[in-house]
Amino acid sequence: MDPDKVQDFVTMAFCLEAISDKEGCTTRFSDIPGKPLESFIRSGIKSGKFFRLLASEMKDKPDIFGHLVETIIESRGSKTINFGLLEIMFPAVYARILCNDREKVVDTILSIMKKDNQRDAMNLIEARKEAWKTSVNENKRDFSGQEFREARSPYRLYMMLMKRCPEGDSNCQWAEQYERGLPLLRAFFEDFKGKQLLEQVKASFDRIRLENPDLRLGIIADMCAAAIFLHLSFE
Repeated sequence: MDPDKVQDFVTMAFCLEAISDKEGCTTRFSDIPGKPLESFIRSGIKSGKFFRLLASEMKDKPDIFGHLVETIIESRGSKTINFGLLEIMFPAVYARILCNDREKVVDTILSIMKKDNQRDAMNLIEARKEAWKTSVNENKRDFSGQEFREARSPYRLYMMLMKRCPEGDSNCQWAEQYERGLPLLRAFFEDFKGKQLLEQVKASFDRIRLENPDLRLGIIADMCAAAIFLHLSFE
């Protein structure tokens, strides 16, 4: 994919997801306290250039998360509100550049995340440390990642996090999505057809939330944003 188009699609996905009507989330109709829509839009726009950079480097087989830390720093507002969006968008973009088949692109995400690359797992650890500097959760602020430094791939890191985090913790729920084959991302992506995307986002979000009442809303929204990118890129 052309790097300029990658940047365009990523930026549009971040903005469209942010403004879409999703109960319980910041939208164009309401702001969640401490998470204003303007911050999501600003962060999404400022992040786009790093995805363009990734796309321009693909001939050299870069790390999936090689630009994650600098993207977090560049796009940060009063606090990091877009870490999950970035964490799923980088592998989604990477896989989409490699795969031009709508039916196989989500499987490609799983494949590249499972590929041995200890350096990329360390990229994720460093990104968590950076993102969680502003967390109100003391355990997150104190995260060093030392116990996870033997992870051989991003996927293995998620599996280690899942085993060591309390059930229902956001890290555990995030890792479970990968263990189960990214079912939320697939569900959104399969729902999105043609135009009138904002209407489709609302309908899909409401249904998926109803079907997954114990799942963190942020995770649902993050997977939705990645699905929007994939949909736009195949249009």
